Amino acid sequence: MGGSTTATKMDKMLKALEEIKIRQDKFETKMEQVESNPATTFSKGAPAEDLQKEVKAMRSTLSALEQEMKSFREVISDCQQSVDDLEQYGRRNCLILHGAKDIPKGSYSDLVEYTLKFFNTKLKLKFQVTAMDIDIAHVLPAKKGTPLIIKFVRRSVRNSIFFSKRQLARTGFTITESLTKRRLQLLRKVQEKVGMRSAWTNNGTIFICVNDKKKVIRSLDDLQSVS
Repeated sequence: MGGSTTATKMDKMLKALEEIKIRQDKFETKMEQVESNPATTFSKGAPAEDLQKEVKAMRSTLSALEQEMKSFREVISDCQQSVDDLEQYGRRNCLILHGAKDIPKGSYSDLVEYTLKFFNTKLKLKFQVTAMDIDIAHVLPAKKGTPLIIKFVRRSVRNSIFFSKRQLARTGFTITESLTKRRLQLLRKVQEKVGMRSAWTNNGTIFICVNDKKKVIRSLDDLQSVS
């Protein structure tokens, strides 16, 4: 319900923003007419003072519209971030295994058995992962490879596996967090700018390390401030 309500509010704000933009465009067009040929825009013989007042009023209105648009954009950005945070929270117990081959295409129990065998043989965990630890697992559609997403029942099991992912270095396997589309796109842009080794995620939050300083990246604005 909360996500649906927020999405409805965002739709209304986007429509209002579009209306403001239309009004702004009309005023900008009128301003151009006034500045290029004021005589044809207003009645002939209109006093210069009246023309100046009209132009001043138009500029004031245009400025107010621009400020209104800025405020709307900030609200929409906050709403988008809130929706994204909620979606990411729903993925908090999930991990994605990349590089897996010969994944069984039979029953669901075969897939779970494959997953358990991988974790218990490839990772040096202090415990055995059991079927009771896995809520659900399935193969994700992908253009390349067969990524396998696993949702764990307990966060502690999920975290233990995630923090053991370094053991898979140079094996052809990797384990990543399940990120929202918006967050994944941001991560890719972050990696393009600072490099793969200097960017990572933890609990859905994107971190970078530049000049020995750790920083959280939540938006493109945060990324643009990185030198």
